Amino acid sequence: MVYYMNETNSTFTYIPTSTLQLRNPHVVMGFPDAGLVGSIATSHIIEKLKLEEAGYFDSVALPPMVVVHKHKLKSPIRVYARPDLVVLISEIPISFSMVYNLTEALVQWLKDIGSELTFLLGGLAHPQRLEIKLPKVYGICSKPELESIVKKKKIHLFEDGMIVGVNAYLLFHCFRNNLPVIYLLSESHFGYPDPSAAAAVLTALNSLTGLDIDVKALVEKGEEIRIKARELMLQTQKAMEEMEGVKKKETPMMYR
Repeated sequence: MVYYMNETNSTFTYIPTSTLQLRNPHVVMGFPDAGLVGSIATSHIIEKLKLEEAGYFDSVALPPMVVVHKHKLKSPIRVYARPDLVVLISEIPISFSMVYNLTEALVQWLKDIGSELTFLLGGLAHPQRLEIKLPKVYGICSKPELESIVKKKKIHLFEDGMIVGVNAYLLFHCFRNNLPVIYLLSESHFGYPDPSAAAAVLTALNSLTGLDIDVKALVEKGEEIRIKARELMLQTQKAMEEMEGVKKKETPMMYR
């Protein structure tokens, strides 16, 4: 059990549930966001690679709920792993009030497990998403040397703009702590689960890591995934609208 505490005494606890020994792993994180791209993508990785649960995060800041999978109680923020790969999945949207404390805990956790490279997966809401057959994927890097790797794989660099939410805050704090992170965003719907966008971001992840995760099922079972994810999308949309409100208040005029 590992406690991460900040000056406000708000504590996130990482609780391991296995004795798996990690070897400088790649870490992949997916939080509910536009199109639920991060959540759908990380869930697919866990399923396809048959990763086993390695631990979970707990905090009094989390909503009073548990997740039930195959009659077993689960924390909504869980970690799955094998020695060279760690995948964090969240089945709850991260509210504005939770972002700082969770980010602080995740940065320390990444240091503790010796992450070689971390990938954040997310969606980038596009107003004409219905007209886009193959969503573009953009990359934002915490270190300049990672940009050349992204370019070689024909992934577009995110040039200008403002991003909000837990992924944005986490990316910046990894940058401040000199942790290597690549944030991959695919063009997606805003408030509608988007399995095709998740497939696009996983294709980009495959090219960067050699994981070779089959994404066909995400497209073929798109409607089934959208139905299952409907409730999470509604909850996430409320959280994103809260973030958008903050963005409108804080965005410099040059980005409006």
